[in-house]
Amino acid sequence: MSGFEWTLLILAAVGGTGIMAIFAGMEIGLYTINRVRLELKVGQGDRSARILGRLLERPSHMLAIILIGTNAANQLSAWSIAELLHGAGYGSIAAIVIDTVILVPVLLILAEVLPKDLFRAHGDHWCYTLAKPLRFVEFVLQWTGIGPIVEWFGRGVASMVGGSAAGEVTARQRMSDLLKEGVGAGVLTAGQTDLLDRAMHLRERVVSDEMVPWATVQTLNVDADADARRAAIDSRWSRLPVLDADGAISGIASVLDLDAKPETTIAEFMHPPMFLSETTTADAALRALRSHQAAIAIVQNSDGQTLGIVTIKDLVRPLLG
Repeated sequence: MSGFEWTLLILAAVGGTGIMAIFAGMEIGLYTINRVRLELKVGQGDRSARILGRLLERPSHMLAIILIGTNAANQLSAWSIAELLHGAGYGSIAAIVIDTVILVPVLLILAEVLPKDLFRAHGDHWCYTLAKPLRFVEFVLQWTGIGPIVEWFGRGVASMVGGSAAGEVTARQRMSDLLKEGVGAGVLTAGQTDLLDRAMHLRERVVSDEMVPWATVQTLNVDADADARRAAIDSRWSRLPVLDADGAISGIASVLDLDAKPETTIAEFMHPPMFLSETTTADAALRALRSHQAAIAIVQNSDGQTLGIVTIKDLVRPLLG
């Protein structure tokens, strides 16, 4: 083996190990990168941040690039080292022993453990520096078709075992990540994050989860006499549904009006009732109540049957824990 060949093989072994270390480090760096800082950089138009942000929105795509790069570099390094050992006169068995006992542990430290620890500590800076080279690798893998094939294979295996490949990150997932990063960076307290997280869960809850069942609701007839009005004023309710002669809900009466206007008929000061479907989400119900300047709504099912009432207080209670 000529000196030139020795040089090429050494460079290939060192280069393969170095590239493998970079990909291994990037894997940890991308998962631990400060999302708050990343979002700020994206908003400022930073090109490297946009590249990283786009990759993080497609975890399966990002993982495919890293795995392909890692394995390609690993193969280059392993082949080069094997050729160097062969050129040095070692037999097959001796080469296997040296490779297993000495080189594998060394490569594990240099190309896996060490870079991952370093990127975990410095990933916020190094990932941005390596974003454009990573984008070039992504372009090559997409152009050759290798990347899409690996992604397709990964999704197929995931579906076969009953799982799902990591897809695009939803807005809520991004917000949850940002909240966690905010706590880690000291921007938000744990209490603030807990409150924001509960607010995000409002869209998962529906008014039927928060309403007061109709069977426990105190009502008032539109032609109620003085005793019935006094009982309503002395009750624990601040507003009561008003029923007409047929038992249908015709309005909402405030006990303050009942007390302040004893000589006025209920029909004159009651407000039109607001109706919500039982499947309306809590956040949508809050917006509807605010837009109608209402404090209470009647909850009904799809058949128009009254199920209960819900107030702003009921809807915000989950926020308070």
